[in-house]
Amino acid sequence: MSSVPTIKHSGLPQRLFTFIKLAALIAAIGAVIYWLRFSPVTVAAVEVLEGPIVAEVMGTGTLEAKQKAIISPKISGRLHDVRFDQGDTVQEGDILFQLDDSELRQQVEMAKVGVAAAKAGLNRFEADQSQAQAVFKQAQQNHERVAALIKSNAASATDMDKAREQMDVALAGVARADAALLEARQQELVAESTLAFHQARLADTVVAAPFDGLIVRRFRDPGAISVDSF
Repeated sequence: MSSVPTIKHSGLPQRLFTFIKLAALIAAIGAVIYWLRFSPVTVAAVEVLEGPIVAEVMGTGTLEAKQKAIISPKISGRLHDVRFDQGDTVQEGDILFQLDDSELRQQVEMAKVGVAAAKAGLNRFEADQSQAQAVFKQAQQNHERVAALIKSNAASATDMDKAREQMDVALAGVARADAALLEARQQELVAESTLAFHQARLADTVVAAPFDGLIVRRFRDPGAISVDSF
C-alpha cells in the first residue's frame, strides 16, 4: 500500500500575519496621537479694546463704612418732617428731617420788631444829639460875643456869667445826648444779636446730610421729641 505524504505548514506565515497586525495597530495609534497633538485647533478671534478691567471677588465678610456719623439736631424739638428711612441713600446737602419751627418763627418776628424799635430809638437820639450840639454851638457863640463886649465895656459881668452858664448847660446837654446815643447803639447791637440768635436757632430746625451715604438706622419718627439722634 502506498503511503500518502503528510505536508506540514511552517510557523513563518502565521508569525508574519501577527506582525503585520501589530504594525498596523501601532501605526493607527501613532496616527491618532499625531492627529490629537498636531492637528489644527479652532481659534475664536477677539478684538482687543482699551477699557477698565472689572474683577469680581466672591466671599463673605463684614462691610464697614469708611465714614459714619449719628445725625442729631443742635436743639431739641418735635420732629415735624422726616424725609428718609432705613436703607435710603442720601446725597450731601439733602434735608434729612425738620423740627417744628412755629415757636421759633414767632421769636424771630419779635426779634425783628425789637431791631426796628432799636433803630428808631437810635435815629431819635441821633437827632437829639444834633440838636444839643446846635444849642451848644449857639451858646458858645453867645459867650464869645459877650466876652468881646466885656472888653469894650458894652456888657456887664452878670451878662458874662449868664453866657457862661448857658454854655455849660448846653455842654451838659451834649454830654447827655452823647450818652443816650451810645446806649441806643448798644441796644441796637443787642437787638441785632438777639435776632441773629433766633435766626440761627430757626436754621437749626432743618438738618441736612453732611456727606453722601446710606441711612442704616432711624431712631425717631415724626411727632417724637428729638433730643439726641435721628
